[in-house]
Amino acid sequence: DFHTYCLRKNTIRAYLAMLRCEDTVYKHKFFVRAAESIVEAYLALFDNPASAEVVEADPELEGLSEAEKKKVLKKRKKAAQKAEEAAKEAEASKGKGKDGSKKAKPHKEDEDPDGELLAKTETPLEEATKYVRRLQQHAGGRLQTQLLAIRLFTRKNKFLLVLQAAKKAAQLAPKGEPKLHLALVQFLRRLAEARDAFPPTVAEVVKLELASSAEWGLPSLAVSPAE
Repeated sequence: DFHTYCLRKNTIRAYLAMLRCEDTVYKHKFFVRAAESIVEAYLALFDNPASAEVVEADPELEGLSEAEKKKVLKKRKKAAQKAEEAAKEAEASKGKGKDGSKKAKPHKEDEDPDGELLAKTETPLEEATKYVRRLQQHAGGRLQTQLLAIRLFTRKNKFLLVLQAAKKAAQLAPKGEPKLHLALVQFLRRLAEARDAFPPTVAEVVKLELASSAEWGLPSLAVSPAE
């Protein structure tokens, strides 16, 4: 409707502003900041999956036998069901006006406000890849984007993609950038551990690229697996 409205009312400036906003929304600092934090969280979940299983102790259940715990939990479940039914009835009554006509539907509540279900994902690296790809496409000129790509693809054993991100990071990073140094060390360690897990052609390309790392503006990365 907005497209046709702008053309009918001849509000071309507003229409063009909207189109520019759509083109640059993924470059906005708020989205970039949020996406980077999401990737960091997924990488942390992959490195320490037990962190998603941490459950706070329930003080009300401490010191009770299994039978007593079941009773308490059963009472809670009944109370929750009653509260849910009452909430549904209240919503139904609010959904109708005085004349019985339907009102607009209320905003749907977030069923996972604390992100507990998101934290239990079984594919954290795949979820992180969605955001890294978007950041590379729209915010590829940021050093943090390339560092996240190096860290992500190192964990996925996608070593050619690591090299691609490392080249771009070398152009963006100041000399002696410690975060880039750390990411490359992690990459080289992983490369040595998994050197037998990828095809010979990939191994040859990686070897040639590392030998020419000085051309990227970095010290030579052509080290032997033992090193």
